[in-house]
Amino acid sequence: MLYLEERHIIHQKLAARNCLIDEDDTLKVADVGVPHLTEIDSLVQMFGGIALWEIYSFGERPFGNMTHCALQIVSKNPSEILSRYLPKSRHCGSDEIYTHIILPCLINSVTMRPRFRDLKQRILDILVNEI
Repeated sequence: MLYLEERHIIHQKLAARNCLIDEDDTLKVADVGVPHLTEIDSLVQMFGGIALWEIYSFGERPFGNMTHCALQIVSKNPSEILSRYLPKSRHCGSDEIYTHIILPCLINSVTMRPRFRDLKQRILDILVNEI
């Protein structure tokens, strides 16, 4: 995703189901479709945060049993707190990943979401501290 961000391309269908891992353990993002160019710096889209949450939760269903209609209302409400619908996973114990990586991606304000290069640095910092 950092590669796409550096080229000002937004992947509009980012989801765990569109992430593939090759024989060299390299992550490949599929289903790019028609890329959407942006005139501003490419920011992490809400769906990027949801994809991270899907991976972090080992494939739990995002937003539980919420209907598509209800999800659209929630996602368009700037005062809605999305983390209420995507809680910390019971399966993964890392508070740091949830707090410093996933939650910032779920902020409704696009300008407040971290960029992919910032997320990359946060992930590296967490990995270094856990070793």
